[in-house]
Amino acid sequence: MPATSQRLSYRRCREEGHCQMRHQNSKNAMKQQETRKSKVLAAAIVLTGVAALVAGCVERRVVYVPTYQVPPGYPPPPASTYHPQTVYPSPPAPATGSTSNSAPGAAAPAPQQSAPGGPAMAPAVPPPSPQVEVMPAAPGPDYVWAPGYWGWNGGWVWIGGGWIVRPHPGAIWVGGHWAWRGRGYVWVGGHWR
Repeated sequence: MPATSQRLSYRRCREEGHCQMRHQNSKNAMKQQETRKSKVLAAAIVLTGVAALVAGCVERRVVYVPTYQVPPGYPPPPASTYHPQTVYPSPPAPATGSTSNSAPGAAAPAPQQSAPGGPAMAPAVPPPSPQVEVMPAAPGPDYVWAPGYWGWNGGWVWIGGGWIVRPHPGAIWVGGHWAWRGRGYVWVGGHWR
């Protein structure tokens, strides 16, 4: 009997139009769900666009801080330029027994390349290994470190390095060195490359 009652109720529902109303209500409910979904999707797209605009409109500033700064209270270092090494002539040998051996117009003996900071003589002993130096901060971007070297003054004397100004941008300092020449070591001065 339950099957007959369901048929009757279905027939009655069809005859009275209840089924169509239920069907119409379910269609309306589905449309409302689709409308809500599309509204949520549209809102998500709008919020994403606003977030992208806000993130893209942020001003980003890059501040460059100079790395070379002279401490306050100290005057800037004087600008130095490279001067080629001068060659000092050796003093004349003392005359024995005569008042003068050289004529007034006679040419002086050819000077040797002198050791920096010392007399013009070629030491027969090689210079020691270079000393380890602590490089202070550069006074400016145009300065190049010239390392220290050994000078000859009757014995080896260490002459410390220092900062020198480049003569032009990109110039490279090639330091001097001691080279063996025949009877002893001679100083070959540094230069810019």
